[in-house]
Amino acid sequence: MARQHADPTLQGSNAHSLLSFLLALLMHAGLGVLLFVGISWQQPQPEVVQAELWIPMEDLPSPEEVQQQAQPEPQPAPEPPAPAPTPAPKAAPAPEPEPTAAQQPDPAIAIAKAKEEAERKAAEARREEEKRRKAEEEKQRQEAEARERERARQQEEKRQAEQKRQAEEKRRAEEQARREREEAERRAAEEKQREEARKKQQEEARQRKLAEEKAAQEKAEKEKAARKAAEEKAVAEKAAAEKAAQQRKAAEARRKAAVSALLSQAGDAESTTVHGSTSGSRDAGYAARVSSAIRGNTTFTQYVSGNPQAVFDVRLSASGKVLDVKLKQSSGNGAWDSAAERAIRRTDPFPCPKTGSCETTLEIHHGPQD
Repeated sequence: MARQHADPTLQGSNAHSLLSFLLALLMHAGLGVLLFVGISWQQPQPEVVQAELWIPMEDLPSPEEVQQQAQPEPQPAPEPPAPAPTPAPKAAPAPEPEPTAAQQPDPAIAIAKAKEEAERKAAEARREEEKRRKAEEEKQRQEAEARERERARQQEEKRQAEQKRQAEEKRRAEEQARREREEAERRAAEEKQREEARKKQQEEARQRKLAEEKAAQEKAEKEKAARKAAEEKAVAEKAAAEKAAQQRKAAEARRKAAVSALLSQAGDAESTTVHGSTSGSRDAGYAARVSSAIRGNTTFTQYVSGNPQAVFDVRLSASGKVLDVKLKQSSGNGAWDSAAERAIRRTDPFPCPKTGSCETTLEIHHGPQD
């Protein structure tokens, strides 16, 4: 809330009017006391003395001023110094039996003393008012100086803020220029790198094309040589295969001739044949039972032209348990070789001859059409 200050001129006028009113009342009170004392000293038949005290009307406050002074103000002015208390009248001495007229106080002297006292108090009030006025002026001067200092401080803060703002703008401008310069340098460096990379790619592409052409030429020459070698190899392999086929055919003819007697005794014309190390220990149906057991454990779904035979050496225990199976001669079809070996291993134990224990070594011939 803003502080309200009363007008010093108005306050001085009100204080002066109030002081004049109080002095007038004081003078009337003093006169009344003197009259009362004078009357008490007189004889039963006192001589009446009347005196009037005239005070200028302009010194007395008007009823409106008195009412205005009685109302409270928002910010009351400093109270004027309180008037000196009226000294209490001394106790009157006991009257003598017969006072004389010379003992009565002079009303003029009393009035003069009262007037002198009033003037003294009025002068004191004026001095107090002057002192208060000077104090108020000093207060206003100090407040004005404080306001001036505050205004100067605010201006200095504003100047420093403006200086700081300008320095910040300059710094930002320099920073922006630096960033733009660095960005331009970065773009130039990137463009240079891209150009160098493009030239490098072109050179690499040229070298790669030359290498590809050379590799293609070498590949063509190698393929030509490989085809020639393959043709020569095919001719040689064909001749070797024909020779091997002739040898296998002759061996097969010899094998079949060797076991034809055993198969005819068993009454079985199957192709799966069994050759033992001690043929005399077999009974008539032993080869047929072994062939039937192996054939029952064979699983093979691929189509194979003809009936190629795979030859295995099988080692058994005396009770017919399979101890080892080795491929002795391939049929020329790896899938059938594996299927035939699995069938032999599944035939565990092998059937034994009725005439005794199983032979420990057997040669098994097995084809997909068996």
